[in-house]
Amino acid sequence: MHLKDPFLLIRDGFFFIFREYMPTRLPYDPADPFLVETWLKGWAIARGTMGPVPDQGGFRIDVGWPDQLVRYVFPQLCAGWQDLQHTIDQPYIFLKVCATPEQIRPLLLPPWEICPPGFMMRKIWGDRQAAVQLPSSYYMETTPGATPKARIFTSSGELAALGSIAMVGEYAIFDRIATEPAHQRKGLGSAVMTALSNMVIQQGATTGLLVATTQGKALYSTLNWELYAPYTTIVIPAADR
Repeated sequence: MHLKDPFLLIRDGFFFIFREYMPTRLPYDPADPFLVETWLKGWAIARGTMGPVPDQGGFRIDVGWPDQLVRYVFPQLCAGWQDLQHTIDQPYIFLKVCATPEQIRPLLLPPWEICPPGFMMRKIWGDRQAAVQLPSSYYMETTPGATPKARIFTSSGELAALGSIAMVGEYAIFDRIATEPAHQRKGLGSAVMTALSNMVIQQGATTGLLVATTQGKALYSTLNWELYAPYTTIVIPAADR
């Protein structure tokens, strides 16, 4: 580990020195702020929230949900990310950054906690579409448009899997890709991803973006998505959790 040049923070008459801890060699390139903002714009469209605004060297979305009031997202560790740990004193405000838990841990202040890891992933398409494969006991419904959707049902009409996309220019932001537990390990998640990809390729999309859980990362990697950047979240835990 080494220390980068320190940032000097002044708040309420006190001085804080922030030094960014970085591995000597990173296994990934620093995240492009444009791609991070593009992903956030798509996330906001998909979730029906206000769009991102620049704040503290990153981006802020005023989500307004009971369990998520605000989210800050940073392309990399910076003084603004560190300063928010000093100024925020309530739960349900999330600080997210394209960095690993190992980078964050030396900078973490109590009572902040690290959440399960996330992974920002990317896929660049040509104009080739893939065939959607479904088990015979399932059928799919798709909805094209600015926010394409795909849903898979059992032959009896039970919802088994779903997913959606928000388009931001030529970028397709994948959101809420999920398979019900009773229907997992049947290729339904792959079918949803393939169907959604085909729809947005037809609409001129060139690049897909998403943030995955550990489990999701394993699926998307089999579909030739690449890891773009680590994505780590910290939050003050709620007292009633």
